[in-house]
Amino acid sequence: MKPAPVARASFELPTAPTAFRNVLWEAEFSTRGLKRLTFNANPSDTYSANNGALSAQDEKRLKTLKKNVLDRLKGGKSEIDWDDFDLEKTGDFHRRVWRAMRDIPFGETATYAELAAAADSPLAFRACGQACGANRIIIFIPCHRVVSSTGLGGFGCGIEWKKKFLAMEQT
Repeated sequence: MKPAPVARASFELPTAPTAFRNVLWEAEFSTRGLKRLTFNANPSDTYSANNGALSAQDEKRLKTLKKNVLDRLKGGKSEIDWDDFDLEKTGDFHRRVWRAMRDIPFGETATYAELAAAADSPLAFRACGQACGANRIIIFIPCHRVVSSTGLGGFGCGIEWKKKFLAMEQT
């Protein structure tokens, strides 16, 4: 099967809370949905927000995504429907773990062991950590809500960012 074409967009959110103001968000959309949402905390180190020609549909999706990201960063509970993600080429285990992450209530955390149990793989807590690290849709598949039984655990973007994302949900 031929992969769906991808539209890429970068954006900044100048009205975001201070902790998230100088961040360059990077999104990818396929015809199936949001494929990736990540961020670069040092946008001047790479490139500036410069989007090529996006289709009218992709411009609309980007506008909605910006609104949802900004709401989340301000402590809101905006969501993106699971069916609006493009998780093509994602294995069943990762999908189960990512769905279980979405079930962790806003503003709360769960341990890797609790996440493994919720994903119907109670002994796979280390693999849950790997699934968290493979998450490519930051904040809407909330891997920042997953902690170790002895502390915060890891975070692919760095522990300081995990703290910021957890704090944003406490506002």
